Amino acid sequence: MQKTMHFSALMNATLSIQKFKQTPHFNGVKHKNFLIFTIGFSLRLSKNQNIIDMGYFMTDISFLFIEILFTIALILGQMKYWKIN
Repeated sequence: MQKTMHFSALMNATLSIQKFKQTPHFNGVKHKNFLIFTIGFSLRLSKNQNIIDMGYFMTDISFLFIEILFTIALILGQMKYWKIN
């Protein structure tokens, strides 16, 4: 029982590592957006009001950036769709 449990755990770990190697890596936009949000959230934890305001600005800008990207993608997709039809 114990040997099969260790073997199955080893096989699961091996398969998950192989699956991870095959997945595409994140591009820089996602990393930068996450970094901006993280820095902004950590700035919001300080005691200085100016730094807190900068943190709120950075977290809001990261959400706004993603919404703008989705909106642009939807608009361009609709333009391409209606140009084809």
